[in-house]
Amino acid sequence: MTEAGWNPTTILSGDVPAQVAVLKRRPGRELQFHGSARLTQSLPAAGLVGTLRLVIAPAFGTYGTGA
Repeated sequence: MTEAGWNPTTILSGDVPAQVAVLKRRPGRELQFHGSARLTQSLPAAGLVGTLRLVIAPAFGTYGTGA
């Protein structure tokens, strides 16, 4: 993914912790990350997370053929 269809969005690649450190120094609102377990583990390890909020979204499924 190289660009997103919504703003404000920054797509990260390469040395992500270094890029996040740069983003944190900018004025503005909080940073949010969605859907990446690896990123969620690496940012606290790099000392870049002040608050971590875990959001669990329910999912419903059916089993069988569904009649």
